[in-house]
Amino acid sequence: VVAAIALVPGVAVGYLLAGRFRELLADRDVLPSELPLTVGPLPALATLLLVAAAVQLSARCAAWRTSRMPATEAVAESRSEPRTPSRARTTAGLLLILGACALSVVPLLSRTVLGASVTSVAGIVAAIGLAMSGPALVKSAGEAVVRRLRPGVAAPTWLALSNVRAYALRLSGVVSPLAMGVVFVLTYTLTQTTVLAATSDDTRTGTLAQYELTAPALGGLPDGTLSAVRDVPGVRAAAPAGTTTVVWEYDELGEPTAESASAMILGPDARGVVDLGVTDGGLDRLTGATVAVSSEAARTRDAGIGKRVRLVLGDGARVDARVVAVYDRGLGFGPVVLSRELAAGHTTTGLDQRALVRTDGTR
Repeated sequence: VVAAIALVPGVAVGYLLAGRFRELLADRDVLPSELPLTVGPLPALATLLLVAAAVQLSARCAAWRTSRMPATEAVAESRSEPRTPSRARTTAGLLLILGACALSVVPLLSRTVLGASVTSVAGIVAAIGLAMSGPALVKSAGEAVVRRLRPGVAAPTWLALSNVRAYALRLSGVVSPLAMGVVFVLTYTLTQTTVLAATSDDTRTGTLAQYELTAPALGGLPDGTLSAVRDVPGVRAAAPAGTTTVVWEYDELGEPTAESASAMILGPDARGVVDLGVTDGGLDRLTGATVAVSSEAARTRDAGIGKRVRLVLGDGARVDARVVAVYDRGLGFGPVVLSRELAAGHTTTGLDQRALVRTDGTR
């Protein structure tokens, strides 16, 4: 009955918000913006069937043991807890919660997408630990509050807290799923939004150029474009830039590994238009077969200054490049930056994709 009543507003609100959620997904490139929204009865029918099946399954599982007990024994168990929480179960649950707390610190030490994803793992571990230690925690909390009650406390308050203490197993069966739901929603949702915010902040802070010059109809910027732009009064710096896709081959735990990633293409004059947060080396060294890598990639893939990295470029060409700079803003600019000479001849047209222009603000 409760599920049927809840379905009516739930389905109605779902149809009302469908258009808004489609816009949000399209804005984040999860769905193509050209994909139309189709409204029909099938989602409501599927929701009805799934909720009905879940309610039936839950009710039958909950009543399975009690329905097969003698009536007198069932009545006796309904008046008192059938057993006390297991000490081993409680200890294991608390250890899992402590482990989840330790895992939740990883994003503070590793500012990468992989580091942020550990938060979701920590949420799962914490939820399992809470389910295991929930009865003992609920009982302990109830006893602690009851001990601190004033003599003149209201009867409903005393009865409610006594019920918490006496029926900890049953109450934890309600509290634990609710807490698990909150943990899952917060960890998975906030992980994505935090990564997006950090990426946006890296890009915004590291981009010094106010303008971007492109010529997609020509396949790139014609020769002489940069010189002409630099001669414009008020232009402080102008540098070519582009993007490509590379496959980075490296060894991880003694095993060969390959990872595809987006890579920027910059030259030694890029310092005036972008600030990657260089911590070692310099972008002015991006000449020839050289690359700059993020600090996280340098640490995890043994790719510090002077090391050689193996890359497969967009056209399938294998190159061996030397690391000349390490930077911090890997979330916003990717794990690797190629020199202009290294990418030359391995892109679609061979022309610069765009020019980043920084002015003095007078024009």
